[in-house]
Amino acid sequence: MATLPETTQRISLWSNRLRIALGVVLVAMLLLTVASLLGNRLFGGVLRLGNMPAVDLSKMPAAAALLTSLGALADLMLRLFPLLFLRRLLAFWASGNLLTPASAHALQLTGIAIALGALGGVMIVPLAGLLVLAATGIEALPLSIELDLASLIAGGVIYLVGMVMREAARLADEAALTI
Repeated sequence: MATLPETTQRISLWSNRLRIALGVVLVAMLLLTVASLLGNRLFGGVLRLGNMPAVDLSKMPAAAALLTSLGALADLMLRLFPLLFLRRLLAFWASGNLLTPASAHALQLTGIAIALGALGGVMIVPLAGLLVLAATGIEALPLSIELDLASLIAGGVIYLVGMVMREAARLADEAALTI
């Protein structure tokens, strides 16, 4: 059976590894998305990114392709934004701050970012479609709304777990002061 310092050290090690992996994923996803958008614009083909419908940017006027690409990038950023807060939480854990108000706050921010990403994703495709239509007169994207209910609920649950963690940290601090 592992002792508390051994367990804390293992948590720290794996938190740091996961934090680094998430950093690589964040950069790779952004670079691969930009490369996919550029490749699609230059060489054609059907491209589907995130909640955006399948499009062929090479068959669109430049303004429509740019607005569609910006919509896809905005959707991606909403999906990746929670990973920034998750990396912050993992940094706390990697430094040994497992049950602290700061790590609980980072968890709550992760939950909020996930829920906002789900809500924001509802608006991005229709908004990008309206912008393309207004700028070019071309209906490049369908004006449909899709709610990611699972992400919305998961974000709320993660926020709630952060609240519980914050209260546990407060109780642990009180218990440490009690003699």
